[in-house]
Amino acid sequence: MLDETADWYLLAGVVCALLSLLLIPIAGLGAVYCGYRIHGDRHPVYSYALAGVGAFSLAGWAAYLLS
Repeated sequence: MLDETADWYLLAGVVCALLSLLLIPIAGLGAVYCGYRIHGDRHPVYSYALAGVGAFSLAGWAAYLLS
């Protein structure tokens, strides 16, 4: 992947992760996807953090809906 494309996925992932924590939990799917896309092109911590925050937000949302 080009460096510019990976940068855009990183930026979009951060935005999705913040949105999923603050406003819209379903945006966590976007964070997980962006974390998947940048895996191997950026430091692994970035991809794991994005995917982790997105998955955490989705899991919290699912727990809320199931309770």
